[in-house]
Amino acid sequence: MYAIGEKIIYGEQGACEISDVGHVAMQGIAKDRLFYTLRPLSGGGTIYAPVDSPVYMSPVMAAEEAKAFLAAIPAIEATVCPETKVTKADAYYKSIFSSHSREALVAMLKGLAGCCTDRRHTLNLRLERISKRARDFLESELSAALAISTQEAQQLLADAMKK
Repeated sequence: MYAIGEKIIYGEQGACEISDVGHVAMQGIAKDRLFYTLRPLSGGGTIYAPVDSPVYMSPVMAAEEAKAFLAAIPAIEATVCPETKVTKADAYYKSIFSSHSREALVAMLKGLAGCCTDRRHTLNLRLERISKRARDFLESELSAALAISTQEAQQLLADAMKK
């Protein structure tokens, strides 16, 4: 069980801080069930997540791990979605997010950026949203791990992706 003040990755939401652990007074919720009250570190809002939730939760990477991750980004090879049908492509991108792999997200971002460079066009709105979601996820964890602003994390990620 995580403690108040810890920073965790919650599902595909990204980095969150645990602001409370306890019972939630909501209609239809068992009074003895424990919940984490999570504050997303980017985007705002509040999430009430059952302590025993099947949703993926893990601690935010340590600062040294974040530095090593940033240093490894230039060596990560781009991956390009092999699917041409939208529904299959959506399933492909969803599987990358579901893998909870930072490296897979970077490979996907590089692949999306490469398809624009190779074909001299911009991403369509759907792919731009996927790209933004991946960047936001990575930036929120880097920001939490390195105790820096989201803007600083954004710049670090962008610089590492350019190398």
